[in-house]
Amino acid sequence: MSSLFSYGKRFLLMILTNVAIMVVASFILQATGLAGWLADKGVPMAGVVAWGVVIGFVGSFVSILMSKSLAKRSAGVQVITTPRSDLEVKLMKITERLCLKSGLPLPEVGIFESSAINAFATGWRPSSALVAVSTAMLREMTDEEIEGVIAHELAHIQNGDMVTLGLIQGCINTFVYIIAYAAAIAISRGMASDDDRHYGGGMLFHSIFYGVQMVVGPLASLVYFGFSRWREYRADAGAARMAGKQQMLAALQKLQTTYGRVSGSRGNQQTAALSISGLSRLGLANLFSTHPPLEKRIAALQKMV
Repeated sequence: MSSLFSYGKRFLLMILTNVAIMVVASFILQATGLAGWLADKGVPMAGVVAWGVVIGFVGSFVSILMSKSLAKRSAGVQVITTPRSDLEVKLMKITERLCLKSGLPLPEVGIFESSAINAFATGWRPSSALVAVSTAMLREMTDEEIEGVIAHELAHIQNGDMVTLGLIQGCINTFVYIIAYAAAIAISRGMASDDDRHYGGGMLFHSIFYGVQMVVGPLASLVYFGFSRWREYRADAGAARMAGKQQMLAALQKLQTTYGRVSGSRGNQQTAALSISGLSRLGLANLFSTHPPLEKRIAALQKMV
């Protein structure tokens, strides 16, 4: 019941955030005088703002609901129904023990073929979640390291990270759509000839609309990437509380020694963001990374009391 209440709060937050974006966007358009100028041109910006909210809301909602089925198909996950090997038995026992300890329902557990050590979690709520691990992880990690990895993925599920990241992406989509549309209308109407100022702006409008999205989209996504990195630190800490600090440190240190062979899952961006190890870069480039550098995660965990 508490999990359903928590997820209900997240969906309510998504609705409220999209409404807030609509209000802020409308205020900016009014304050800059763009709303009045567009109204004189016959462009219903109130409808554009509302349509942007619908696009952001519906897109993120569908992405959240389809996350597990898409991840299974794209990563080639084989769900364990009856363990067929000692490694699968061990994986199921570790997962069951950690779920019992944390009070989480047992998720679907699966394996995907990969020479890289990695794992990911997905699913829009704990009772329908999936934890998948690579074949390389099962072969090359010790029991202690596997326990740290599984605890990390269960912490993502416990924190509702898939839903939260989906909500953030939806809000970003809404913001980018409104800004791009307003800019495209303003610029195309200003540049078009008197005979070509029909609604929509034709080729000029669409060129500007998609061009602005290509510029504003990556900048707005900095919020998504920043939140994703923060969630990794939180999942590391949650795993340390669930399985033990030493288990989580051992998992991260193993990933560090095999970094050249570690990659994200072949799933979508949200799935990759919830992997035990994903894209991380150095310097300013790390602003566009879903994961902090492993050395920073290890250092943060070592300082954890």
